[in-house]
Amino acid sequence: MTSTEERILQRLDEIEKKLDVVHEQAENARELKKDLSPIANDAFKVLLTELGKIDSGFQLEDLFELMRRMMTSVNNITYMLEQLDNIIELWKTVSPLLQHTVPLAIEKLDGLEQQGVFRTYQTMLEVRGKIASTYGPEEIKNMGEAFVFLLGLLNKMGEPHTRELIEKAGDAFAELDLTKTDRVSVFGLAKSLNSPEAKQGLGVMLELTKTLGKLS
Repeated sequence: MTSTEERILQRLDEIEKKLDVVHEQAENARELKKDLSPIANDAFKVLLTELGKIDSGFQLEDLFELMRRMMTSVNNITYMLEQLDNIIELWKTVSPLLQHTVPLAIEKLDGLEQQGVFRTYQTMLEVRGKIASTYGPEEIKNMGEAFVFLLGLLNKMGEPHTRELIEKAGDAFAELDLTKTDRVSVFGLAKSLNSPEAKQGLGVMLELTKTLGKLS
């Protein structure tokens, strides 16, 4: 046998092996098709059933309109995706900070709750609701002006000189014991007015009278 015949036989063997591989693959494909055919048939039936359900609400023109609008809005879609990327990057930046600040904020709010701040605010809202339901706008306005006036008086009472006078007057009334008072005649009154305390009291009353006279 010549070398040419040997090469031909070798090539034929290689071709035969390749044909065997192709035949094996074809057999596998037929087996796969045989196995998948029932599944494909069932899936096709389900697809037809579902399409039948949406047939009344779906038109092919709607799909074309959607595709047309998507193609004409490519710039808007691109801009939206860019903004979404920016939001994601911002979230990646802020997320570590929130992991530290959120627990602190929760702790602070819990402290305010323990102190009754929220309950006090809720009570204030309820009081405002009761006032609004009881009084009219004009009456509430007048009460607001009166409240501002009272704040002005409190501000004046907070001055050192005024506060000192109020404290002294309070101490004097606290020391006053009306159960120890006696009937006093005219001569007894004249005698009592000669005491230093009475003279000091008359001086205070005189200054108070002068001050009240300026109001008229």
